[in-house]
Amino acid sequence: MALQIDIENLENSAFISAYDSSYVVINNKKFKNLIIFNDNRVVEINKKIEVYDNEVLLLIKEELKKKKYSIDLVLLGTGKKFIKLPLALEEFFLENKIKHEVMASIPAYNTFNILVTEGRNFLAILELV
Repeated sequence: MALQIDIENLENSAFISAYDSSYVVINNKKFKNLIIFNDNRVVEINKKIEVYDNEVLLLIKEELKKKKYSIDLVLLGTGKKFIKLPLALEEFFLENKIKHEVMASIPAYNTFNILVTEGRNFLAILELV
């Protein structure tokens, strides 16, 4: 039996309104690969890539640099299981005083929706489950 969650009556188009083992739905658009959310815009990496891939780590640093490291939180969803931050990224976050949360992706989807509801300034990198 496949997992599928649908959430109805959402007021914010940035909500994750549905997800399954192979996709998430944001603003009625289905995303099937790793997504990056920043400034109410979603970017899908159009290839199979993991959350801690070097390409993704560079994107995180670039996005944070654009914001001059002024951000409420970086949210990382690591897929089916929790995967600890690479030491270099953890050091980067600590050196730049960047708050961050790392968790498996399903709890990250819920946290994502809460942050959107609160209108928080955050960067999310979510690997699908």
